[in-house]
Amino acid sequence: MAAAASCTGAWADARAGLRYTFHTSAVRALAAGFFLAGLSAGDDVALPFLARDLGAGERAIGALYAAVGAGLIAGYVLLARRRTATKAGAGLVLGAAVAGAGNALTGMAPAVALAVAFQIVRGAGLAVYETFLQTTLQREVPGELLGRVVANAYGAVNVGACVGLLAAGPLLDTTSARVVLIASGGMGLLSAWVSSRAGRMSA
Repeated sequence: MAAAASCTGAWADARAGLRYTFHTSAVRALAAGFFLAGLSAGDDVALPFLARDLGAGERAIGALYAAVGAGLIAGYVLLARRRTATKAGAGLVLGAAVAGAGNALTGMAPAVALAVAFQIVRGAGLAVYETFLQTTLQREVPGELLGRVVANAYGAVNVGACVGLLAAGPLLDTTSARVVLIASGGMGLLSAWVSSRAGRMSA
């Protein structure tokens, strides 16, 4: 009986979190923007093929993947050291736009070195975006619902990533790595636009 009651309580808590996510305009826009950001995960499928298209080998593939991590680290360090306040809405839009532009420019890069540089830019944008996403959620969501709403937001980005990865394979087969990367960048820019709506609502 106790186990059944606990299970019922957990489902009721989950439903309350989902209700809040879907019925609160700013939070709904944040989750939608995060879902769109997840769709850009298709770039992970395309990067090795881009490296080969540019005449590079396995070391370049490793550098392309490492570049995103380097950009994330740089972005977090810069955010930690900044001395001026940034509005959360502006930070959301800036981060998503920079990440999207980084992917799109990677798809247009004429050389591996430039592609690596653009992936560093992408990583820095992701750091800014996620930092301000979490900041906005903590400001907007009541404490008793925060854990459930954060779980919903990260569920949305992971669903988006699954869809993006599944779609990237057929798109790559029928087009090219460059097209996949530019499309991933477009998802990032669309995420920036949706996130701008969340920023305006939470202002």
